[in-house]
Amino acid sequence: MLPISLLITAALAQDTPDPLATAPGTLHGAAIDWTAAGMATGALLSAYLKVDTLNPPGNEARGADFLATWLGQQGIASEKLELEPGRASLIARVPAAPGTATQAPLCLLSHIDIAQAEAARWDPEKGPLSGHIDADGMIWGRGALDMKGMTTMEAMAMALVVRHKIPLNRDLILLAVADEEVDNRGISQVIAERWDQIGCSHVINEGGMGLKDMLFEGQDVYTISVGEKGATWAHLVASGEPGHGSVPRPGTSPAKLREAMDRLDQRKVRPTWDPAVMELLANAGAQQGGLSGAILQKPGLVKGLLKRRFMSNPITRAVLTDTVNITGFGGAKEPNVVPGESWTNLDMRLLPGTDAQAFVADLVAWLDDPALRIDVSSSHPAAVSPWKDDPLYAAMAARSVQGKPQAVAGPVLSVGYTDSVALRPLGVRAYGFVPLVVDEDQLATMHGDDERVSIAQITDGLRILTQVVLDVSAQPLGSAAPAPVPPPVVPPPQTGPWGGAVVAPIPAGGVLWGSDAPVAVPTPAPAAAPAAAWGRGEVSPVPTAPAPAPAATAAPPCPRPRPRRIPSPCRLRVPHGAQRRPRHRLPHRRPLPLGAPRRRSHSRARAGSQARTGGGSRMGRCAGSCAASAGSRMGRHARRDTGSCAAPHRRQPLGRQRQPARGNSRARTGSRARTGSRARTGSRARTGPAPAPTWEAEPGARSEGRARPIRAFPLRRQDAWVVAIALAAVERESARG
Repeated sequence: MLPISLLITAALAQDTPDPLATAPGTLHGAAIDWTAAGMATGALLSAYLKVDTLNPPGNEARGADFLATWLGQQGIASEKLELEPGRASLIARVPAAPGTATQAPLCLLSHIDIAQAEAARWDPEKGPLSGHIDADGMIWGRGALDMKGMTTMEAMAMALVVRHKIPLNRDLILLAVADEEVDNRGISQVIAERWDQIGCSHVINEGGMGLKDMLFEGQDVYTISVGEKGATWAHLVASGEPGHGSVPRPGTSPAKLREAMDRLDQRKVRPTWDPAVMELLANAGAQQGGLSGAILQKPGLVKGLLKRRFMSNPITRAVLTDTVNITGFGGAKEPNVVPGESWTNLDMRLLPGTDAQAFVADLVAWLDDPALRIDVSSSHPAAVSPWKDDPLYAAMAARSVQGKPQAVAGPVLSVGYTDSVALRPLGVRAYGFVPLVVDEDQLATMHGDDERVSIAQITDGLRILTQVVLDVSAQPLGSAAPAPVPPPVVPPPQTGPWGGAVVAPIPAGGVLWGSDAPVAVPTPAPAAAPAAAWGRGEVSPVPTAPAPAPAATAAPPCPRPRPRRIPSPCRLRVPHGAQRRPRHRLPHRRPLPLGAPRRRSHSRARAGSQARTGGGSRMGRCAGSCAASAGSRMGRHARRDTGSCAAPHRRQPLGRQRQPARGNSRARTGSRARTGSRARTGSRARTGPAPAPTWEAEPGARSEGRARPIRAFPLRRQDAWVVAIALAAVERESARG
């Protein structure tokens, strides 16, 4: 017998106006009032939020009874699976017509239990178990986002299928399990006791959600979780001499534990760029366009230019690295006792490919203290579902952005874990996809204060979820009812010019469910069977006769034009036919900033040639006032007043102070050197060996006095950005052309 509160909430849901009263077999976007359907789903959610399933203790049997009552009213049979007294999971099924099931079932997974909430921190009218709907259409209560809202959308989508008698080519199964928030015992029980009867090939679960302004302002990003990091929980235990709290002593267990925690904070980590993360960034960049979008589509630029920004944000840093988080402490219960052992909780989230045992061993070696040890309590590895060329993933990516020019979808690696972690080792393709778009403030209410969701968000999420389910489960309109229909064929995701995957189109081979009118999509002709792949066991057809040789050899395709390079402003081009002079690189020369004039420190003067110290040199046009007298010998230091001659013709880099002209180095000649426009050496002029650095006289000092070395200025950060963005833009235009 159901409790009175459950009967009341079920009656409220039953009295909601029915938005599904349309003729059977005509379920399309123009035939269903999604606004009315969203209102009905919101009323169902409001009633469901009033059912207390806070975990601990859970009491999931109450939620299972509520869902079973409502589903029964829609003509959907269900079964309760009791975990322990007061705790249970629910399994409901909408079967395909006999003889028409051509695919394994599709599971719509959610959990009944919800996280604890501090009711005193909520508005009394909008408490955690209120289910209050305010004047703005906002539904308040613990579980509105995590994840009773998703449960009601999944149940309503199944009700739409039943009410309209939509023919299916696979079973639809609703799994609402217990104890997800603590120990995942509900899904473990379902796998152990009922999986041989369920056998889903694909699962839609929590984990991914639409986010406003995630990368660009005004852009909605639908993240589809294709994998989750592994979780390893452990105690970091420190041992020391126990004692009385009145006498502080070194080497106690609390002191060692504090030093160990400081040591963990000093651990240096490097980012690991997961393919799912790179694809999501590429998709967002392709939708955004412009130079910023071009950078996101180039993996090298992302890793080089955005590494610091991603590593400075705690959320993106957790996506890119193996994390160790301290979540609690333990030791003596009395304040005047120094315990012999103190410990802290470690929550370690590991990326795919990281071995938990090796990671813990590395931590122990990093701590390097025999008084410290790490005791692992539980561990499960990371798991990723392959999403390339998968019909369900393609449908989710396409339907979520349909009709939304400023929206984009892509895969993501979830930093937390869900019940999907128990299904992926079974070969199930599990995706986290909650089709609700939330902002940063609303997202923070999950497991926090004032959790809420609007009816408008529920309405849009219900439409997207129902269309996705029908895209991969419904038979095309006009097909014979008893004849099995092959599953919809989905072309692989298109690849953009920079390697990023473009959102796949609507699946072919069927009807666009939920659109304004039924639009038949022609089914492509079946391609020839591919050759067998090594180790996969496929067998290709054996030809009965060799294929005839072609009459004429086809001309090879024209090579794709290579992108033009940007000419360097510092590189001198030699006229056609002229002989290129060899460049003598000196070991002390360093690269100059982009756009800065190249300095000539020392050049080799040949016998009989003209050594210019005047008009042609950098000292050039002010040589008459700066150089020494014509009668001085070049073997001596030429006395130049570097403070009075600043070479006005020289171009200086942007933002730098004008540097004084450099003094000449020592040159030995056999005759007197002229300091006018041209100075001719009568005999062999030679320069001495090039000094290790080139020296520049300080302002106001003469060349024989104090001097300091010239250091090449590094490329500024803003200049590096300009170069990288320009290169990306040129490559993009070249690829288009």
